[in-house]
Formats: sequence, structure tokens, C-alpha cells
Amino acid sequence: MISHHDVANRFCIYTECEFFKTPRISEKDLKIIESFMVLVEKKIGLTSLGSFFLDSYFTYQFQYWKQIKHRPVVYYPVHWILGKKALGRWLGLKYKPTQFLVNQKQQDQYVNLIEESYKKENYSIEDGFYNCLQTTTLFDPKSRYCNLCVNSAVCKKTLQNNFPSIYLKRCVC
Repeated sequence: MISHHDVANRFCIYTECEFFKTPRISEKDLKIIESFMVLVEKKIGLTSLGSFFLDSYFTYQFQYWKQIKHRPVVYYPVHWILGKKALGRWLGLKYKPTQFLVNQKQQDQYVNLIEESYKKENYSIEDGFYNCLQTTTLFDPKSRYCNLCVNSAVCKKTLQNNFPSIYLKRCVC
């Protein structure tokens, strides 16, 4: 079962702050964490949740904000990650993230989990390439769905022609 301390500590791991030594976790933030725990208890129940839930939840939330802002975010307010709307977004996911970030500075080594959910829905279907073209950053060799997709060759070629710098970073070692 997760505790308030687990949630606060996990937030600090993801934002690279130290729980007890930083002003980032204020009294207001602790109240947000308390509200988050109450909401989670109502919606899911705390007794069945552990570190896998926290990793899945935090990974999704940080990826969400990175995607929304289209750039690395330097500071993540606690309510962005643990607020009522944030929990609602996570509960509404069709597929929960199963790959986790270890460190925000290393996130370029990982697949974008929001994109992965789009790719999972669209890979190897007739209109899949066009859907990916509109909702993703195209071929990524780290994506399991890109590697399995029948459209991967045309997607990779489109990436190379339209975004050569991304293509070089992703596909050329």
C-alpha cells in the first residue's frame, strides 16, 4: 500500500529534488498530496496499489506535460502532477504506461509514452500511417510498434525527407 511519504518521495525523485531538504515541497503541496491520496482511495483504493502504480502514474504525467509544453519543463508544480484533473487524465487512459523514466535528464533515451499509445492503436492498419503522421513524431527505432508496423519503411522515409535532423538522431548511429 502506498503512503503520503511514498507519493512525495516519488515526486521528488522525478523532479530531482530532495523531499526533506527543499522548499519545493511546501505545506500547500503536502495538502495537494493529501487530496490526491483521498481521491485515489475513492477511485481505485489504496490497499491494492504499490510502486508500479506510482511509476506508471508519474511517468504518464511527466510525459504529458513535456508533450503539452513541447519543450523540457524546468519546474513542475505539484498540482500539475497530483491534482484532480491530472488523476482524471490518468484514469481515462485506455492503456497505462509500462515503461518508466529513471531520471528526467535521461528521458531522451526513452520512448515517448503518449506517442506509444497512439502508435499502438494505429500500427499495421490501413490508415495507421496517416494517423501517425498527424499525431506522432513518426518512426522511432526504440518503439516496439514502429518496428512491427507494416508502414515502418514509408514512415522512416517520410521522417528522413521532412525532418532530417530527427532522422539522424534516431536512425543513424
